[in-house]
Amino acid sequence: VLGIINNRTKQFRIVGTLSRDGTTLKKFFEKFIFRGNTILTDHWQGYNWLDSRNSGYHHITFNHSLGNFGAGILSTSHIEAVWNIIKAKIKNIYYMIPKHNLFCFIREAEYKYTL
Repeated sequence: VLGIINNRTKQFRIVGTLSRDGTTLKKFFEKFIFRGNTILTDHWQGYNWLDSRNSGYHHITFNHSLGNFGAGILSTSHIEAVWNIIKAKIKNIYYMIPKHNLFCFIREAEYKYTL
C-alpha cells in the first residue's frame, strides 16, 4: 500500500500495489503530485530517484529509525498517523484482509479519513 497526504489540506490518497520500488513510487507520485512540489519521506531506498535534479520535485527526508519525523507541516507525522489508524483497524476489526479485498478496504479507509 502506498499513501500520500497533503500536510496543508489533509487531502489523502492511497493505492494498493505489489511493489514499492523506485519505478512504482515514481509513477505513483507523478500521477498524484504536481512537479515542483516538495515531497517529505523517510529514508526508504525507493525514494532515491527524488534526489535527482531531473525528478522535478524537492525532496526532504527524515530518518525514522533515529526518531526523526520532522516537525509541524514539514514532517511525515501526518501520514504516519494515518498508517497507524489503518493498521490498527486491520488488526482490531478485521484481523487480516485477503489480498483480493485490499482494494475495497483502501477505498473505505481513504473515504473515511477524508470526511
